[in-house]
Amino acid sequence: MAAALATVSMTESASASPLDGSPAANIAGTATNSVGPFASCGATLNPSTGSAHAHWDVTCRNGEVTVSGYVQHDGGSGCAYVKAVFEGQITEKSRQSCGFWGGSKVSFKWTHPGSIADAYLTET
Repeated sequence: MAAALATVSMTESASASPLDGSPAANIAGTATNSVGPFASCGATLNPSTGSAHAHWDVTCRNGEVTVSGYVQHDGGSGCAYVKAVFEGQITEKSRQSCGFWGGSKVSFKWTHPGSIADAYLTET
């Protein structure tokens, strides 16, 4: 699969730094149909790629950050999933949404210590 630049729509400006220390300008990369905005408390993100979309909210409470939302593959061959990396390199991955005519909506919710998470929408 060829690399593609994915687009990100978010209600929060990119003012915090990603966990890996890279500059905020790298919010959308040219990975294999993958988009990975970092997000801090209060963010709502709606990333999309060529044939998948997702939505997630980032909330914080009592020293923990929660990433909750869904992923859906919109059609064509392949699948889509969301992966999140929390402070301390704790990694979570949603189930895949697959289907030529569009996959089912797959919900996820993860909570871990911290106040920021890198989250990625990826097509396979």
